[in-house]
Amino acid sequence: MIYIHCQNLGLRFSYIKTINILDANAEHFSWLFKLSDKEEVKDQYTVAIKMPDELADNLIWEFISSNSTYTLSTFLGEMFDNDEFRKMFREQLELSVHTNLVNRRFCGDMAKKIEQTHLDDHEQAIFDLLNQIDFPRWAEVEI
Repeated sequence: MIYIHCQNLGLRFSYIKTINILDANAEHFSWLFKLSDKEEVKDQYTVAIKMPDELADNLIWEFISSNSTYTLSTFLGEMFDNDEFRKMFREQLELSVHTNLVNRRFCGDMAKKIEQTHLDDHEQAIFDLLNQIDFPRWAEVEI
């Protein structure tokens, strides 16, 4: 199981004086996203949301297409239509995330690149997931 740990970094500057924090949606806050295989979080300002298969598939496909030639990505794209093939890649991503957490450093290129390069491209999908749950609206801000 892959989780996205979403750490609330506080209300975005442009909304500080214009919106009531209790009325704010996830889009109104700044977030730090990290991949994990654990549901529990240590920080009171962080929430873990389960990554849906569709989001995982989109992230994996972006990783594949950005790290392969056009010819290879075309071939892999045809294979990616197969449910078992996508499941295999989701399992590989989960293993890569777990390995990185256990070793406290990035060992697998897949999880590293997805977290550092592609995860922020899907922030609206993550915001939608956050809006469905009770996320922490308060955050400790250093001045």
